[in-house]
Amino acid sequence: VGLADGFASVRWDGSRWIDEGRIAGISDQVRSVFQAKDGTIWAGTQSSGAFRLRDADAQPGTPRPAAPRVDRFGAAEGLATGGAAIVRVGETVYASVLDKIARFDDASGKFVADRTFEVVERDEDLRFINFVEAPDGRIYVNSGREGAVLTRQSDGSYTTDRQLFSRFATDANQAFYPESDGVLWFGARGQLVRFDTRQFVRSSPPFSALVRRMVVNQNHPVSTLSASAAPKLSPDASALRFEFAAPTFLNEGATLYQSRLDGFDKDWSEWSRESRRDYTNVSFGDYTFRVRARNELSQLSEEGTFAFTVLPPWYRTWWAYALYALALIGLVYGGARTVRHRVVVKERNRAEIAAAKMRAESAEALTSLERERTQSIELLNEIGREITSSLDFDTIFERLYERVNQLADADVFGIGLYDAERRQIEYRLAIEKGKRYAPYTRDASNPDQLPVWCIEHRQPVFINDIDAEYSRYISRFDEQSRLLEDGTMSRPPQSLIYLPLASQDRVVGVITIQSFEKNAYTEHHLSMLQNLASFTSVALDNANAYRQMNEQEHEIRRLFDEAQRARTAAEEADAAKSAFLSTVSHELRTPLTSVLGFAKIIKKRLEERLFPLIQSDDKKVRQTMQQVDDNLKVVVSEGERLTKLIDDVLDLAKIEAGKLEWHMEALSIAEVIDRAAAATASLFEQKPVT
Repeated sequence: VGLADGFASVRWDGSRWIDEGRIAGISDQVRSVFQAKDGTIWAGTQSSGAFRLRDADAQPGTPRPAAPRVDRFGAAEGLATGGAAIVRVGETVYASVLDKIARFDDASGKFVADRTFEVVERDEDLRFINFVEAPDGRIYVNSGREGAVLTRQSDGSYTTDRQLFSRFATDANQAFYPESDGVLWFGARGQLVRFDTRQFVRSSPPFSALVRRMVVNQNHPVSTLSASAAPKLSPDASALRFEFAAPTFLNEGATLYQSRLDGFDKDWSEWSRESRRDYTNVSFGDYTFRVRARNELSQLSEEGTFAFTVLPPWYRTWWAYALYALALIGLVYGGARTVRHRVVVKERNRAEIAAAKMRAESAEALTSLERERTQSIELLNEIGREITSSLDFDTIFERLYERVNQLADADVFGIGLYDAERRQIEYRLAIEKGKRYAPYTRDASNPDQLPVWCIEHRQPVFINDIDAEYSRYISRFDEQSRLLEDGTMSRPPQSLIYLPLASQDRVVGVITIQSFEKNAYTEHHLSMLQNLASFTSVALDNANAYRQMNEQEHEIRRLFDEAQRARTAAEEADAAKSAFLSTVSHELRTPLTSVLGFAKIIKKRLEERLFPLIQSDDKKVRQTMQQVDDNLKVVVSEGERLTKLIDDVLDLAKIEAGKLEWHMEALSIAEVIDRAAAATASLFEQKPVT
């Protein structure tokens, strides 16, 4: 029994199940299990490869062996890092891991790559292919992106049926249970699905392809669904994009499209999943765009059409041609008809040859362009995976530069990071023909800069002739040469593309490619770089978040150290204060005790021995004796009060230790005033105060 944190077994004794407990040494999350004919048990885990149990099988009715052998299989044994799903096909053991399927080789004791069941495209997020063998021998395969059913032939090969399971191809199925009667159970989006393959009908209701929209020169959309008449486009409408779709009840992700532009294309395009088609250099004339679709059952849709007209420029209108004809007639009037006829025939033949050559070159260029586009998309995905897997700015920049020339001609490549607070663009990476620029920044407060325009408008800058086209974005172009690492100066570009790097509604920077040649870039290059900019924005945002997290961690650690030092200093100061108070209190108490003691002795001797011996009726003598007695009482009283004050100082230690005792008692205000007057009476007598 596979557990979330181990592996266990239960035994049926004929009347009930007996829990035999866990198998020692296994704490993995077990996700797939099966037992071979020889009793060997194979299991796949969530995150640590697979393992095999030998000597674990018991005879019916007997307990499990105490110490089965556990063999583990990971990346070193032919699997990938992470989890593995163990699958049995016949008596062969397979393991499905990240980005591959492997088969167990008994001779080497390891797993070897096997592409027999890799008949579907992997999902970029899941990266797993799930498959299972049904009792009837069919193999159900699904990747969360595509699905297929394989049927074994007599020669050992398999035929692939992509229709039977295509309806559920995009569901991330991870568990299958096929029954012998052709019923398949599986999980799909939180639901349990029962699919009776015997009831599958390989047909679909008729459906139609629709031309959804046409975009003229990148930014002028034209509705194709509500147009009552063929629209007329201006003569400068040379770049057209058609967007189309084919609604169906089947898996629309598997729908393929063919299209053609009557008046421009000679034939239908190749079948493709692309739901849009771009055209450039479209001349004036009447056109009809046609599109048709083919669903996953290979059924063709009804054609969708959209007719339109591109108006000719004034110099190609009929009245312009009439003027040209009149001028030509005036010039050649009187010429020999024979010479004129010969020239006309010769020019017509030359034009036909040139037109045929141009059409052939256009067809070849379109085929090459489609091939390059497919390769560029694959390369773009690979670049995206590389840069988003890194959290270091310099590593991201280096990988981008290594790969960007595979997408387009990039004589100059650069990435600038935008600081909105300081209004600066910092170029940490800028390279011209393999030579780095010296680090520099741009002042974003100056609007007459192409990267500043790109950031402020959050739109691409697309130029194929800098002198002729810069005015579309800025009023003045004055690009200064900059110092390169070898001491030379940079060259001005002729073609360039700037794209903003945006993340979470804010611009984090700008990316650019530049060429020293005119007309170096097309809409395809712009589209590729836009996708690359999206990947770069994600990578830079991740790296910036990682950097901020490290800075916060260092700041917290610094503040903690400062707090520790401040606490230590406070404790040392408090200890010094306590020691000072204790020492001072002790040094004051010693002489004060002596003064107080001798004052009491003098007062007692005067009262008991000296005053009784003085017999005088002199009023001044008795007044003096009374004053001496009062003064001694003041000395004793103030000495005791000072002793109490010293005790109060020593009570600070009790306060700090939380052991101070509070005593409440009645106090006579009159007694306090009398004691204060007696203590200060001698001061008044020494001064002439009345």
